Amino acid sequence: MAVNDKIKQVKDAEADLELVSALWGGTQAMRDAGTKYLPQEPGEETDAYKNRKNRTTLANIFKKTINTYAGRLFEDEVKIENQPGLDSFTENVDLEGRSFHRFGYDLTRLSLRDGIRFILVDAPVAEDVKTKADEKANNIRPYFVDIDRRSALGWKTEAINGQTVLTQFRMMETVAEVEDEFTDKIIDQIRVIEPNLVRTYRKNEKGDWLLYQELPTSIGFVPVVPVFADRYGFMSAAPPLMDIAWLNVEHWQKSSDQSNILHVARVPILHWAGYKPSFNEEGKQTDIVVGPNTLAKSPSENAKLSYVEHSGQAIGAGRQDLIDIEDRMVALGAEFSTPKKSGNITATEKAINESGDISDLAAFAQNLKDSLTNAVVMVCKMSGIQFTGEITLNTDLGIMHEKVNIPELVKMRANGDISREGLYEILNDEWDTTLDAKTEEDRIENEAPSLGGGGMTDFDI
Repeated sequence: MAVNDKIKQVKDAEADLELVSALWGGTQAMRDAGTKYLPQEPGEETDAYKNRKNRTTLANIFKKTINTYAGRLFEDEVKIENQPGLDSFTENVDLEGRSFHRFGYDLTRLSLRDGIRFILVDAPVAEDVKTKADEKANNIRPYFVDIDRRSALGWKTEAINGQTVLTQFRMMETVAEVEDEFTDKIIDQIRVIEPNLVRTYRKNEKGDWLLYQELPTSIGFVPVVPVFADRYGFMSAAPPLMDIAWLNVEHWQKSSDQSNILHVARVPILHWAGYKPSFNEEGKQTDIVVGPNTLAKSPSENAKLSYVEHSGQAIGAGRQDLIDIEDRMVALGAEFSTPKKSGNITATEKAINESGDISDLAAFAQNLKDSLTNAVVMVCKMSGIQFTGEITLNTDLGIMHEKVNIPELVKMRANGDISREGLYEILNDEWDTTLDAKTEEDRIENEAPSLGGGGMTDFDI
């Protein structure tokens, strides 16, 4: 196998990644994909297809769903707690200005899109740096790099002490080298990362990949951490929302049909019954001009001009079909964030369920927390720091539910189906309040009599 060859796991994911990338890019990316996701119908002329394609707009429910999930995970600040020595790192984890929270949010969105991303814990090449003071003065420190799975070419593992350990990671990357005062030259290269060694390869003039540089390191491990969304093997995962993605493609295609039929229906066709062509003195057939300042003439007694218009039944059916697809996408999205238990459940069953079965989104949140923790541990090792901290990330992601039905709760309380304490517990959980049954009972007793409760039948304004 050559250094630029892709392993089977990488090749197998390419079709899915092509689709989610197109959807992620929005309307223009889907239009650019052309017939791959919007077929040209048999007999449809190329110009007509192009016009239809350019009238089609993507309702990007796939991307909106992912953004919603990422927002739920990062609604509260995600940070590294109780870990001295990493203050400057957490403020700028990638040396590009992104905080730990922002980097994690961006990583989450792309992991949910692609199924897996990689965190590379990299460090600048330290030239003429001999002490920790030199490193600090030159800002030589580890930093995060978000690696797109499309850049990964392959990896190798070994079983060490009964645990599968990553021993090699190959990736394609680009580097910029100064060409002149105003221009950088972009160069493709392959990086091969192993414990204590990094190699880079570049193409020669013949297009062959040759070893360009070997850089010994003091890192006794491969500083790459996978972030899984739908894991099916070591370093391997599938995009978790492919069903939604394909439904979004179906919506894209049928939206194109709907837009096209509306375009046709809005332009009535003029029909001339009993038309007989007329000819000029030279024997050539004369053109027919239709307009507000012209008169259509025919020698036939039965000639009749009328407009043929669409009945509209297909338009209504097409609109309902689009709504049905949207509902199916929403349902699949809700299923991803719902614990894996079907049927109606009681409050006790819900508590048991939430402590056992979890949703795919909650499972991803736990994987994300573990991956971020592993990456921070690597930063600490490379910085000579003992890791004692903890990553704060919301992993308590139960069922997405609608707001509490207050009238229904009041009815349950009036019927004695729920205690006052239970009522306040629900309201506190829903509104993040701190209502207390005993306190509220004392307050009610100390309130003035209600206007409808007797004793105050009339009053002055």
